[in-house]
Amino acid sequence: MAQNLTVADGMREIELLKERKHWKDAKKSEMLFDSWQTRGCFQSNCAEWKQTTIEEKVDLLSDLINQKDYDTLQLSLTMMEYGNSKFNKNIKEKDLIIGMSKIIDFLIKKEHNKGSEK
Repeated sequence: MAQNLTVADGMREIELLKERKHWKDAKKSEMLFDSWQTRGCFQSNCAEWKQTTIEEKVDLLSDLINQKDYDTLQLSLTMMEYGNSKFNKNIKEKDLIIGMSKIIDFLIKKEHNKGSEK
């Protein structure tokens, strides 16, 4: 039975393939270490999530993005790929969405509260 793919499905697969290629091609030790640190930022159902506050998650991501020029898509997909292949984790894309959503909600509320203080 053939599976019908939408344009959005195709675009998601292309992004994932780009990150997989990057993960396999790069001088990996630093990138893999950096991305694995973000497990507690992107997988809310793992023990690492509970070990840091939301502020610490934002600080870690901010440092990696601003100092090493990563982006959250690159970090999260690489973390998922690395964890699933190296450590036999069962990290799903929906886990990444849940973690990112929680961080985005925190940042939006923080920004809104900052604006209402003026």
